[in-house]
Amino acid sequence: MIDYQTQFGKTPYGVASVCKKYNKSVIAIARGIGKDASDLYKKGIDSIFSIVDKPMMLEDAIDNAEALLEETAERIMRVVKLFN
Repeated sequence: MIDYQTQFGKTPYGVASVCKKYNKSVIAIARGIGKDASDLYKKGIDSIFSIVDKPMMLEDAIDNAEALLEETAERIMRVVKLFN
């Protein structure tokens, strides 16, 4: 879950901090997007995507995490291709 707490030491924030030093864009992919996640846009994360694209039980999201991640990554790359 990416939320306001991410800026207090979670890995995505650390990755974003390093990437920004090298002027690189950061796309975060997580199980879900929580409260005040948009605050992270000011902290170096350029965009946030959830792998959960419809209502589902947590157990189903965990069981299908690999496929959900692949589908989300493909959708992101299709958008990226539009602008390259």
